[in-house]
Amino acid sequence: MPDIHKKYALNIYQRGDFEGAINHFLLADTKFKEVLALFPELFPKNFNKFEIYLQDPSGLANSGSGRSAGSGPNVRAASAVVFFCEKIRANIRNLAEQVEDMRKLSGKTTTTTGSGSGSGSGSGSMKPSQSQAQASLLLTVDPDEVIRDATILDTIYMCALIHCNPPRRSVIVNILSKKNYCHLDSCSLMIASQGNSFTEALLWLFRSHGDHKRVLSALSESNCCGDNAWTQKQYYNWVAEYLSLLWHHESLVHLNHTPHDQNQQNLHHFGGNDTDSMAVTHALLIHQVLPLQPVPILSTTL
Repeated sequence: MPDIHKKYALNIYQRGDFEGAINHFLLADTKFKEVLALFPELFPKNFNKFEIYLQDPSGLANSGSGRSAGSGPNVRAASAVVFFCEKIRANIRNLAEQVEDMRKLSGKTTTTTGSGSGSGSGSGSMKPSQSQAQASLLLTVDPDEVIRDATILDTIYMCALIHCNPPRRSVIVNILSKKNYCHLDSCSLMIASQGNSFTEALLWLFRSHGDHKRVLSALSESNCCGDNAWTQKQYYNWVAEYLSLLWHHESLVHLNHTPHDQNQQNLHHFGGNDTDSMAVTHALLIHQVLPLQPVPILSTTL
């Protein structure tokens, strides 16, 4: 029966019925990389090192109606890939998280370049039965492949969401504000190209990967506010909330060694209006990011 579903899926895929094809690929339990390989127009830039793992054994990629080699992403194809990724993402992500938990417990580190550990923390201490189960799991899987698979899935999922019509911005923000395995370089270029309305998503991407320097670099009113983007109030609320969380976060230590000129440039992003929210933001940024550089704080009651 699975073979029948897969053959039928490939048949209707060639006719451009991407939604129907995805349903039958799911029924056939087709390997997810074989399915995603049928949609190479959804591979983002700077993703070359992962494309070698996305081989299309059917040789039918780009053969569906309304698509041709080198053409831009098809909206219906993007929507179908989003549906497919949503159906399989939980299992792939959970397996990747289990691998990461075991690596933390065993003192190992992830060697796969470009994958993100996300904003979530590890599971902490586990019961002996849980530890034994996960140790057994590591004997049956390739940990690097598991993390790589999660990276491939989340990155193409993100690209498909962007190429839906309209782009599913709220879904993207929701994904990036939680633990994710998006390939940082590929996704940052793709999201940044969408303009101010996607700056929130870009900030969450950097934040979820612990890349606080790039958050601060992108965090300016001119980048974040505008049509279909944040209001000034929403911008300052996000900035204040973000910097307050960094206040006691050890990952900010490396920012203390940022050259003074760059620190001043980051600080300049928050200049402009003498509002209470901005004053709080200044205070947080100055005391935590620039502990060795005395800078006047805007007058307010903190």
